[in-house]
Amino acid sequence: RAWFQAGREVIDGDKTVVVEDRRIIFPKGTDVTEADRVTSVTDRRATEILPGPMVIESVGIRQDHVVAYVTEVS
Repeated sequence: RAWFQAGREVIDGDKTVVVEDRRIIFPKGTDVTEADRVTSVTDRRATEILPGPMVIESVGIRQDHVVAYVTEVS
């Protein structure tokens, strides 16, 4: 499962940008680290949900899954 979440506002001089948080959930026990990269995320029908490439900024271990916070690389 992967999704966007409206994140924080970044203000740089006269520009204001809303940065989206991107998250991907992996099954518990999946070996995911900040050194990994994600090329893209697709659904079962090969429809792209999150375009890549993406870097994993941080990984959270939850009771029943692993969540990765990712950032698109341009």
